[in-house]
Amino acid sequence: MFVDLLHDRPHAAKFTLKGGIRVRVIGDQHSASQWSVRFDVIDSGIGISESQRKRLFQPFSQGDGNVNREFGGTGLGLAISKRLTELLGGEISVESELGKGSKFTISIAAGHVRSLSAFDSEPRVSEVESSNGLVDIRLDCHILVVDDRRDIRFLSKRILTGAGATVDEAEDGEVAVAAVTRLLEQGSSYDLVLLDMQMPKMDGYATAKSLRQLGFSQPIVALTADAMQGDMKRCIECGCNDYLSKPIDKNLLLKLVRRLTH
Repeated sequence: MFVDLLHDRPHAAKFTLKGGIRVRVIGDQHSASQWSVRFDVIDSGIGISESQRKRLFQPFSQGDGNVNREFGGTGLGLAISKRLTELLGGEISVESELGKGSKFTISIAAGHVRSLSAFDSEPRVSEVESSNGLVDIRLDCHILVVDDRRDIRFLSKRILTGAGATVDEAEDGEVAVAAVTRLLEQGSSYDLVLLDMQMPKMDGYATAKSLRQLGFSQPIVALTADAMQGDMKRCIECGCNDYLSKPIDKNLLLKLVRRLTH
């Protein structure tokens, strides 16, 4: 029995430039009341070599220099996933062939399920609706959202435009610098730049410095998954006015943008 949550979503992960990614949840029944649950994440991305797979679940490990420059590193995500899986008494594994994609599998014992009702195993795609009424903030500003992850750009834009802002997107630092340059040459400017700090090619730190060197004087907000004090200090030193931690908090984002643009 399995539920196919996502099917053939192009560009769904940063290591999958074409094809898609599929997430499956599979329930295996071992006895009348004993079940285990398996989560498979299958992509058609760049794949992982045998030597790289041995380092995958180590914090901040990188596939190799070229992967880091083009895609960014695997960071803490897989190390955290491994730790959480083990805390639940399960295990995580990976199957991959270089150039042909990867499959990550998490298996967890579900225990006794006598009291649980049956679930619908039909494939479905769930949409998370944005919360209403949490904040009542209206924005009247032009913002550039810079992030290599399409899902983060989508979420940020949805939150900001929902509050009234005009939002442009840039998928990396080089594109962001070019966009800001064009506006400055036209005698205009963005009111704020929301800038991811962990990007391939040109990271947020270098991007912020370049924007300041161009003469961009409006606020820059660093968006970072690194919540350590040293990283926050580095964000400010490279030219950012403030910072937000991932995952994005709608209330904090809107309050900070309003404070910096009004």
